[in-house]
Amino acid sequence: METKPLKTSPDAGTSRFQIVLCFLGLLVMNLVVALDSTALAVAFPVIAKDINASFNSIYYTGTIFLLTSCVFQPVFASLAALGRKFAILLALSTFMLGIILCAVAKTVWLLILGRAIQGAGAGGTIAMTYVLMADMFTIRERAKFVSLISLMFMIGTVSGPLAGGGFADTIGWRWIFWSQIPLTALALILIPIFTKTVELPGTKREILANIDWVGMVGFTLGVTMLIMMLSASGVSWPWGDWKTITGISTGFAMLAFTFGFSYRWHKTTKPMIPLLVVKNVTASINFVSLFFQGLLQGAFVYYLPLYFQTARPYSPLMAGILFLPQSASTTAIAIATGILIARTHCIKPYSLLGWAIMTIGNIPLAMGLLDDTIPVRGWILGNIPHALAAGLLIVSSTIATQASAEARSDCSPADKMRVRAMAAALNPFFRALGQAVGVVVGETTVENRLRKILGNDAEDVLQVIASLREPGSAEQKKKLVLAIISSLNTLWIVLTVMSALNLVLMLFTKDCEFRVPPGPSKDGEKEADKDKVDEPLEDVVSSASFERDVRRLSLLSHVHGAQVSTSPVPPVPAPWQREGRQRDGRYIGQPNLL
Repeated sequence: METKPLKTSPDAGTSRFQIVLCFLGLLVMNLVVALDSTALAVAFPVIAKDINASFNSIYYTGTIFLLTSCVFQPVFASLAALGRKFAILLALSTFMLGIILCAVAKTVWLLILGRAIQGAGAGGTIAMTYVLMADMFTIRERAKFVSLISLMFMIGTVSGPLAGGGFADTIGWRWIFWSQIPLTALALILIPIFTKTVELPGTKREILANIDWVGMVGFTLGVTMLIMMLSASGVSWPWGDWKTITGISTGFAMLAFTFGFSYRWHKTTKPMIPLLVVKNVTASINFVSLFFQGLLQGAFVYYLPLYFQTARPYSPLMAGILFLPQSASTTAIAIATGILIARTHCIKPYSLLGWAIMTIGNIPLAMGLLDDTIPVRGWILGNIPHALAAGLLIVSSTIATQASAEARSDCSPADKMRVRAMAAALNPFFRALGQAVGVVVGETTVENRLRKILGNDAEDVLQVIASLREPGSAEQKKKLVLAIISSLNTLWIVLTVMSALNLVLMLFTKDCEFRVPPGPSKDGEKEADKDKVDEPLEDVVSSASFERDVRRLSLLSHVHGAQVSTSPVPPVPAPWQREGRQRDGRYIGQPNLL
């Protein structure tokens, strides 16, 4: 059966203009996804009152979004083998459907369904962003473009609470969703049209047969079961209840069966998450780092507004404004980190510095810095270290895992492309998984601690917030505020311990240096090697980068009148390819070149 050749070099029909438009669409869509992931948190009290939802059910709208966003990222990374345009179009269409369902929801269950669908589309969009960047840019260029994606994500993170609080206080919380439709429609036009075509070896039928469908379904169900059980245990029923034990055991059993089936028993398919991606120690630790970054981010984004609306009973809009210093600091540091990594080609120092700042910065929070007497400047300064650390880690860990994937030399070129795409997709996957777990950890910690303090007087957290804004006993309100602050202090302690563990883990990584081999000394020396499929991926990436440099030089020659040769020079044949070789290794009529 005839198969398509592997194309790893930039497609000749893909212009720089097309790449710019495609990347512009990715920036817009990442802005929308980031905005959507944070906008709802500050509006929870208003939404709960409007649709008559409890604390647990309304927080499920946040948990389910992060959960589906997480579990569908490797799914879409696998579907990318069917075609980049198909996968990104499916992701964007799914996200748009979720927006519409959330905007028209009249009950909490329809809102949860809409958020689940929207999360699946968001996960696909995030995963495909990194897959498409791996197709469009070399590892040397990618640090700068990851910084731009991080910048857009930070802008969305800043705008999310502001937009959510502003809409909730004025024209209504449903406009959180209606306002996303124009930007999503713009991305639906730009990205699929200008996405670079990447052809993988094999026919569509062969590609479909190689997709790990069992892994997709089993992984999705297993992770969903675990997250939902962790969320409900200790709140809806005790931790020792049979439901908790059965649910968690079932979730782990499903994951064990799924990975066992994918890696050992069903050899004809390509596992959804190749072992080759995570078996490197440095890559594995950085994936763990991304998971805990997401966990801390999820906890802070969802539970700092709780502090702002209790210890200082601010409106949802003001709670969003108080996020500005933290988010702005993260944005600036993420951009600076990307530039520094691109120039120094070193990654580990930035990761170590990030976790050190995160650990030290969380200690004051764990010691009770955020109480009901601290002035505004106190909590702003107290949250800055977390923002600085997040900016360092978002970029450094992401580039470290991709640099590790680029350096693989123990698999075929076709597998390398798959490993590179999956490694790129696993970065946001682990971060999203961490965010989902972070919301669950925060919900469980705060709710259980609140019940322990208040005993029989315990209420939903959202009911506590509502009661603080109504007439009542000042003494009772003071008791509720102190209970919330104590519950949050317990959460900060948990997050500090996690930060310290990650700092220790990062010591065991190797410094990833992605040094692109030096360019040819003569014009076009490596141009002729660009279509070879048996060469290491690093050389393919270098050839792709060299081709773009040649195009830039050609443009300069047109402007300045210089002549730059772009014609390929035939490569020197390998010793075993030369004619006239004798048994002793010498050649007839020519000197020995070995």
